[in-house]
Amino acid sequence: MLNTDIKQAVLDYSNGLLDLFFPPICVGCEENWVLRKHTFCLTCESELPRLIYHKNKTNEGYQRVSSIVDVESVVSFLSYEKQESLKGIIYAMKYGGRTDICYELGYMFGQQIANHVALDALIPVPLHHKKLKKRGYNQAEIIAQGIQKATNIPLVKDGLVRVKNTAAQARKSKNDRHKNVSNAFLNISPRQLDRMHIGIVDDVLTTGNTMIACANSIWEKSPNCKISFITVAIANR
Repeated sequence: MLNTDIKQAVLDYSNGLLDLFFPPICVGCEENWVLRKHTFCLTCESELPRLIYHKNKTNEGYQRVSSIVDVESVVSFLSYEKQESLKGIIYAMKYGGRTDICYELGYMFGQQIANHVALDALIPVPLHHKKLKKRGYNQAEIIAQGIQKATNIPLVKDGLVRVKNTAAQARKSKNDRHKNVSNAFLNISPRQLDRMHIGIVDDVLTTGNTMIACANSIWEKSPNCKISFITVAIANR
């Protein structure tokens, strides 16, 4: 125990020296210093374009998908269009290796919705194993870890697998997005998931086709589930 305390003290001292000479910079403004284990300065955090979808069931996200799929709710944390710097932040989350941003936004999101959602499990939208090997992480899973930390909702990492290595959705038309993710996922935990209220977690909701494909894959083998969509941001279609 003493050795552990000494190691932690040395680590804290070393980190303090690093912060003194090489202070971490805010991912939002790229100017202000931030505290260790944080990615946003106080100003940028206060200016995040937060939404209150958790207080309004018939929000834009719900209206976007509810005519296609019978979800309980759609909850998004941030508006993707309202802040130019957010586009760079989302890109860094997805492709820039910034897992710290994924986790912190997930944690902040979890704090916001903790007393407003009643979920039995969180399931991140999975990456295909080839894409996961290339990228090194699944941003949706890290976001879900942050939400789990703030809410204590269990995280089921292996509830779904991606069986089709789909191309990126960003530049595809609405119809092409639907075709791209059709039959891309497989529910491998049907008994575990059945009769649960599941929150499918992803980074950005655009058309919703990826999350709809995930929901249909879950319902195929676990038809008694309730499903909600949980995303860090929502973009204009």
